[in-house]
Amino acid sequence: MKLNISIPEYEKYSVKYGYESIERSKAKFDSLPFLYRADTRAPEVIKHNGFIARNPLKLEDAKELVKKIFCCDASILFSHVSCGADSIGNIFVSTADTPDCMGHFTKENIYVISTEDIHEVHPSKEVLGEAITRTTKNGLRLYLNAKTLEETTFIGIRPYEYSGEIIVLTPIPANQVLGVGNAKDFNSFVTFD
Repeated sequence: MKLNISIPEYEKYSVKYGYESIERSKAKFDSLPFLYRADTRAPEVIKHNGFIARNPLKLEDAKELVKKIFCCDASILFSHVSCGADSIGNIFVSTADTPDCMGHFTKENIYVISTEDIHEVHPSKEVLGEAITRTTKNGLRLYLNAKTLEETTFIGIRPYEYSGEIIVLTPIPANQVLGVGNAKDFNSFVTFD
């Protein structure tokens, strides 16, 4: 069955690389009905297993990491670009807010992930359960499927304000993966049914 993918609203911004300024865009999360993930595995595998990090965290460990990132030290989040077994990139599932944001992976299958119960929350003592002592303003965004970190079973972080990436520290269950398609053709997306 065809999966109707609506194109989200975008915010424009410029990124400076050396002497050049490149215009980019990211989807506004409140207008975003889906997240996307490029993957080389067969749709049958994803349909039954969903997505999980290479070295997944237990939910409680993911919550503690979020407290550390938002309350104390956000710099650990940016080490995910490094390689190797100790890279933070091994403990999360990388997703994007647009199917074309997956860069060179756009030749692979693009999976559509529901964000129906997921919303952005403002990190505060009430949400995190801990006082925020971090003072840097790097535009981190936090996405949960509950009002507080204690109640949530989904944790997503936009690493900086204009990032198209949303890293997910919790497994993405198969029932949240709606279908598969190709980033070059919005009409190619189909449900798993």
